[in-house]
Amino acid sequence: MKSHLKYYRKRAGLSQEQLASKTKFSVSTVASMENGRRDGSVDTIISMASFFGVTVDELLFGPNDSNSTNKRPEEVS
Repeated sequence: MKSHLKYYRKRAGLSQEQLASKTKFSVSTVASMENGRRDGSVDTIISMASFFGVTVDELLFGPNDSNSTNKRPEEVS
């Protein structure tokens, strides 16, 4: 999930600190999930997906709309 969480966070224009504040997760949790050092619990993943308005599948595997003009998660630096 690491690159996809970062993708959705950056697409929302949020820093790790802002995402942590808005979701009530710690900054270290957000950073660890983005860097792949920690997998989120089912509740955390559902909460993050809900926050970004995407499905759990999209959060875990990336956007699935092939017609989207948004960059794929692997294209976000």
